[in-house]
Amino acid sequence: ALLKPEKAIFEQEIQLIRDHINQHKIFTANRLLAEIPTTVAIPDRNEMQLQIGKALRKADQFFKLAEQLERLGRYTEAMEVADDLLAVVADTPGAEALQVRIQQSHLIAGDVGDELSDNEAGVRRRGPAGIRPPKPPPPGPWRTTLERIPRPSRAVIFGTIAVAACTAAGVLGFQDQRTLLVSQRKILQGQQLLAAGQYESAQGTLEAGRTTLESLSVLRFRKSRLDREIVALLGSPRLKEGLQGKVLYEGEYIPVDTATALREVQALTVRAQALDDADKAGEALALYQQAMEQAIGHKLTHRQAVIEESIRTLELRRALSVAEQAEQAKNWVEAAESYRQALRLSGDLPDKSTVSDITHRLTAAVFRHELNQSKKTFDQAQWQDAISSLKRARQLIAANPGTGSDTEREEVRQLLLNAQLFRMLGAARVAYQQQDWDVAIKEYQQALGLLAEEAASGGESVAESVAKVEKTLLLVRIAQLQEQVARAESRGDLNAVVGYRQEIQTMISRSRYARDPTVKAVAQKVGAQLVTDLEQQEVRRLTAWLEENFKTLFLANYPTFEGSELLQPRAILLKKIGRDRVFTFSCVECSQGSSSKLELLYRFNAKTGRWSAYKEE
Repeated sequence: ALLKPEKAIFEQEIQLIRDHINQHKIFTANRLLAEIPTTVAIPDRNEMQLQIGKALRKADQFFKLAEQLERLGRYTEAMEVADDLLAVVADTPGAEALQVRIQQSHLIAGDVGDELSDNEAGVRRRGPAGIRPPKPPPPGPWRTTLERIPRPSRAVIFGTIAVAACTAAGVLGFQDQRTLLVSQRKILQGQQLLAAGQYESAQGTLEAGRTTLESLSVLRFRKSRLDREIVALLGSPRLKEGLQGKVLYEGEYIPVDTATALREVQALTVRAQALDDADKAGEALALYQQAMEQAIGHKLTHRQAVIEESIRTLELRRALSVAEQAEQAKNWVEAAESYRQALRLSGDLPDKSTVSDITHRLTAAVFRHELNQSKKTFDQAQWQDAISSLKRARQLIAANPGTGSDTEREEVRQLLLNAQLFRMLGAARVAYQQQDWDVAIKEYQQALGLLAEEAASGGESVAESVAKVEKTLLLVRIAQLQEQVARAESRGDLNAVVGYRQEIQTMISRSRYARDPTVKAVAQKVGAQLVTDLEQQEVRRLTAWLEENFKTLFLANYPTFEGSELLQPRAILLKKIGRDRVFTFSCVECSQGSSSKLELLYRFNAKTGRWSAYKEE
């Protein structure tokens, strides 16, 4: 009584502590609880201290794990753990600073990745489409021009110069010399235009050079050789095909646009191969895709197949690389998706061992994803979701016996057993709370069947679980019968009450848990109730016998009332003498318009089963 005023003083503080615990402000709640003297009676102090201690230990584990993941550079996982830390203990000292520091480290790592991506994109933007072809070199000096002239033509030129020098005085000779020089110049220009791909200009220039030769007079003998040279150039395949819009490419004359596209495709594929050799798969793939667009746009079918094979090979290697990195990071969803992509890309590979290896890796990734997912749902007590994931994992093991390690396969088996068991027990517990005894009994029986299968397959440590479930099932069956007892009592059916309680006693006596304290207490209580019920049942039986035979009994003791009418028999238990019972026995006697009450005392001998009149001593 002396503690009540003190408790009232701290009532607000106690409620505040409870609020802090509900808000996960555990450090604050711990400090406030410590400030309240132990002399103040708080009914749930121990419970709050246990809850606070458990949360603080878990927070310490999360804090250390987040720091460890941060040191390993696994920032995404570290942030998830930091979030879990704040969810458990929101006011952990240094937790927010730790979270900010991890986020900053993650952002720095992310910026580096973004910068690399931008550089990669820049390389793609500066791809072959942006490179201008080199300009043709400017015309060289006269020496270079002469070197391009065939040696026979050089002789003609030098000869012409010599003749012109010797006959400088002759006007005609001088004019012919100029004509020859002009013709030679046209030939050179025609060759240059032909080399530059200006075929119409080359044709016109050569024809003009041939026309110029018609004006020769003194040096006309020089005409035939130059004319043959011009005719040869005019009739060359290069000029003829060029005038039709074709150029020579790898020994074959093809349209200019096609040749240009082939050169661009060739340049792109060469650069892509160089980037691939330099382990720059992303940039190489971008160039291969540009080459493919060029090949498709110009209908270069024979090139498409080669480029497509290069792209598929590169994408396959890239997908496998991404999958391996995801495996190392234990990102099984990304790993599985990358292996699926690799499997699609490897469909046409002649090496079936590669396809088999990818399939095995894909199966392993899916298996580990299902295992991880089941662990999460198991920890969240989402038993059915956990069971579904674990069953899928078990199917993968059955279809591919080499999937997962021995430890992982055992983990799947144990988790599935526990998830199924917890689901059954949870459903049974709900049914018990709703007094749906049939459902509760069914779920407990299924749980026992599951444990029996585990024991038969060599599973260990199931005996304790079996004992707990069997005992619980026994108590549920007893509760079901006790409900029947209550219903029988409500309708006054004493015989049914006795029958149900006897059934409970029989059930307990046949059980191996008869000596269990809980079960034993139930048996004792039911036994005590049964004694009372049997006594009441016996009294009712004896009372009924007296009331049924009251006329015979009263006339035997009061023969003078043989002509009277005897009515309203009533027998009441007066007392017990040992096992014998004494009853007060009365009736109403009516005779000649008057009535009187007759009363006897009768004793039932339990040993002999006989009745006799009883007199008080």
